Amino acid sequence: LRAAVDAGDISVAYQPMFKPDGSALECCEALARWTHPEKGAIPPNVFIQVAEEMGIVYEITRQVIKKACRDCMTWPEHISISVNLSVQDLRNELIIDTVTSVLAETGLAPGRLHLEVTESSLIEELSTVRLILEQLRGYGITVAIDDFGTGFSSLSYLDTLPVDVVKID
Repeated sequence: LRAAVDAGDISVAYQPMFKPDGSALECCEALARWTHPEKGAIPPNVFIQVAEEMGIVYEITRQVIKKACRDCMTWPEHISISVNLSVQDLRNELIIDTVTSVLAETGLAPGRLHLEVTESSLIEELSTVRLILEQLRGYGITVAIDDFGTGFSSLSYLDTLPVDVVKID
């Protein structure tokens, strides 16, 4: 996994996200993919967890954001890109510099980038995560809670979080 990350061999697959009525494509979710040279495709729920344990998940996130933003620039302007962040990505402000530098490098409008965080990552480090998400939203980036309903799931705390979209599991 480390060799694949160092070589930039993490690929990105795109899952379309349609308007609620199904009438139009409005966003694509960027999904990290890794194919081991001998074992074949390794599921993301396996290799992302391993990357977190190894301390290299941030590099995967950086690569996915960069590839996703570049690809999104080739799509019609009404289509956005959504990228998942790991709880480790939200532990320090380095993610802010990464995201803003990728946006500047690719020329992608901040409003076309959606960053998804899981409900559990919000609860683990609420104060740190809240500050980072507020700064990202300040740049015009959309923030979404993914998998809402799998964790704490209190509607009362949604008002206190800097999020634009709630994806219900």
